Amino acid sequence: MEAANASMLLPDLTGLTTRNSGFCLDINRITSYGFLFKNGHNPLSYSFTLLILQLSVAPFFILLTHLLLRPLGTPLMIAQIIGGIILGPSVMGHIDNFGKTMFPMRSILVLDTIATIGTIYFHFLIGLQMDGSMILKAGRREVLIGISCVMVPLLLSTASSVIVKNYSNVDFSVRNSLFFVGGAESMVSFPVIASVLAELKLLNTGFGRIALSSTMISGLISFSSVTFIMVLKMTGAETASLLQSLLAGGALLALVVFTRMFVMWNIKRVPEGHGVHHELLSFIILAVLVTALFSKYVGQSILIGPFLLGMALPAGPPIGSELVKRLDFFVTWIIMPFFFVMHGLEMDLTQLKLKNIVGVEAVILVSILGRFFATTIASLYCNMGVKDALSVGLTVNVQGVLELSLFKMLRDAEIIDNNSFLIMSLSMIFITGAVAPIIKVLYNSKKYSVQRRTIQHLAPNTELRMLVCIQNQDNVPAAIHLLKASNPTRNSQIRVYLLHIVELVGRATPLFMAHKKNQRPTSTQGVSGRIVNVFNRYEENNIETISVKSYTAVSPFDAMHIDVCSMALNKKICLIIIPFHKQLDSTTKLFTQNVGFKAVNKEIINKASCSVGVILDRGLLGGFRFVFASWLSYHVSVLFIGGADDREALAYSARMSQHPSISFTLVRVVMSNDIPDYFDERLLDDEAFGDTRQSMAGNDQFVYMEEFVKDRPGFLSLIQSMANDYQLLMVGKTQEPNLLCAIGIGEWNDDEPTELGIVGDMIASDLGGKATLLVMQQQRLKRRHPKDEKTK
Repeated sequence: MEAANASMLLPDLTGLTTRNSGFCLDINRITSYGFLFKNGHNPLSYSFTLLILQLSVAPFFILLTHLLLRPLGTPLMIAQIIGGIILGPSVMGHIDNFGKTMFPMRSILVLDTIATIGTIYFHFLIGLQMDGSMILKAGRREVLIGISCVMVPLLLSTASSVIVKNYSNVDFSVRNSLFFVGGAESMVSFPVIASVLAELKLLNTGFGRIALSSTMISGLISFSSVTFIMVLKMTGAETASLLQSLLAGGALLALVVFTRMFVMWNIKRVPEGHGVHHELLSFIILAVLVTALFSKYVGQSILIGPFLLGMALPAGPPIGSELVKRLDFFVTWIIMPFFFVMHGLEMDLTQLKLKNIVGVEAVILVSILGRFFATTIASLYCNMGVKDALSVGLTVNVQGVLELSLFKMLRDAEIIDNNSFLIMSLSMIFITGAVAPIIKVLYNSKKYSVQRRTIQHLAPNTELRMLVCIQNQDNVPAAIHLLKASNPTRNSQIRVYLLHIVELVGRATPLFMAHKKNQRPTSTQGVSGRIVNVFNRYEENNIETISVKSYTAVSPFDAMHIDVCSMALNKKICLIIIPFHKQLDSTTKLFTQNVGFKAVNKEIINKASCSVGVILDRGLLGGFRFVFASWLSYHVSVLFIGGADDREALAYSARMSQHPSISFTLVRVVMSNDIPDYFDERLLDDEAFGDTRQSMAGNDQFVYMEEFVKDRPGFLSLIQSMANDYQLLMVGKTQEPNLLCAIGIGEWNDDEPTELGIVGDMIASDLGGKATLLVMQQQRLKRRHPKDEKTK
């Protein structure tokens, strides 16, 4: 550039292959006039225009890489790193003028600044989503596994680095880096492991919970070790300098504590049910940068302050979830791609030497194998199953963005050389990219029950075990009234397992909590405590016929069904009750309060080890006003078409009909013509009818009706005629396809059926009136007839 232009000489900031070179930057060339306003003008010679292009290209390549690698089970963060490498000199850099056009040296200062800001907020979000209380709650098993997966690989890698250093011909710079390579590879990152488990939908599995608790402990050890090494490196182990660093660290902690106190004071002033003020969110977002600046000022890494601030703030609602909601997408997909691009620009694989690769990989391999075997053996010693122990051993070897930041920090501090940095980065990509799919294949969370767990096959005068899932307080009245209608008696008691399922927001670790009896709800329990209290009071009023055990599960939507299905399998549940994902508004119209529960319900229906009932509450069973009333009077009807699910609905309604205050009407749809391939199922249907009618002998409140249906209009007319005569309508989720086709309702509309099924959707529409709807699905055994496996 010409000397007349205002310019500046950039110092060594980037760690690129040209890191020792300088260049001039015209600080006035920021905004372009565009192609149209200046002939022969190149807009990319201006900083802002070039930044907009980079903002478009970097996320696009990373997203494209993720889409291409997702079928292989590659985690998102690995795809992001590979996308950054593709944009670097190793791949796209070989295209003529691509690097000079897209990432010229004059743009590095802007890129590096944005990448640094992205890394700052990324580490803040990591700390924010961590639950530090897990360390205090960890048991002997978690402590043993957590210490083993750090200390054993550290000892082995240290020994291997000494051997490689003395008996190999690696470069001198690599030889001096080997000890620190082994130390860095021995570190374990809790946030990265939590992210991968969440992406693989394994957060809620048994081994997933143990891995999270264990790596929280090992992560604390790793974080402390890295900080200590960096302090020693910068101070030279001098006493005065060490004391100064301790005082500086104390000042940083004091700043973080003061910020937390101020935030907590403001949160307490927010009325219940209201969101936090925008001013408080803005203060926290600004405080992240202040703590980063202060960290650098006191001689620490710029990332330590934001990370500690994130850990200091409460995870989850109201503040944690709101911050994650506002920052996560912007940081992950807009700013962090520049971090991966900068990393890719720094990786020139042509600089690697085979002898260095062999030496460094030997140390890395010893560390990885040492961690795997140490963790697996420790898990087996703690009485974990072989499959779970192997899964934990593989999981703790997952690496990601935090390790990448550590590698760059060590390289920039000249603790390791550039060749070691490149080899460690490539090793991380290959290992995590291979381990994650293996974990997914090894741990198949879908388990089957080999025993009949249905109401139809439940022996008389036997305890009925029910798992009642609650999404919010509005689901409570219908659940309580359904339990009343289920006719619990001294000879046939009902054991209820209450599970309040809550979306995991603003934190990385799922929660599964058992509620104790006669315990006042704390402020942290909130809605869960109030729901549990209602069920506990109902139990107290019916102590001889009902027992209730209450739990709360906080997990992401895509893993929520694991909590439900695992509890159903372990507790030998006979029937799961789940609320329909739509509720009534003030105008009695259905609306979707949270679309995530629709997917959760479908997963539960498809994977449950017992029968499932989906309830759509329209209020006719009674609201909160009559929850504790000892009397009830319901008129229940079953619409029976044919099939296993209809038989389960019939069996459940037959149990209800034994209650003296319940009137029961059984409506059987009869076809006017022969139905092909229905003979075997018809025998089962007739047998179920015979048993029900025999048990109803002498019951004056039982009515049996047969309705002949020829076509679709006739069936719709039947539903309309039943719309307002009953408080509770029951139907099976799936009927025999030939039966539905015979009356022209093989498809209700062009949309995919909901968790209510075709007939259930019809009743849930305006045709069904105001009756509460209960849709039943009978348990699907693994080796059942294929017809019974058809669930949408």
